[in-house]
Amino acid sequence: MIKFEILTEDKPTTELLVRKIIVEHFDGFSITKQSGYWRGTPENSICITIITNANDHNEIRDIARQIKALNLQESVYIVRTQVGLESV
Repeated sequence: MIKFEILTEDKPTTELLVRKIIVEHFDGFSITKQSGYWRGTPENSICITIITNANDHNEIRDIARQIKALNLQESVYIVRTQVGLESV
């Protein structure tokens, strides 16, 4: 399994619109609010975490592109980490 994290600015309407984008592709995900910095300036940001298989990489990239356009950002980052999952 792969843990994808999409890092983006959290503007006033971002979270609601981001949720709408993601639920079209995935049943489960997490959104964590955090403080980020861009060029030394603090900004509100969110980290969207989606755990899925590697075959969904193109869907994750599509989601990131939509969020980038939504927030009018220069870039949105995707972090990809191989994970082992255990259900109890």
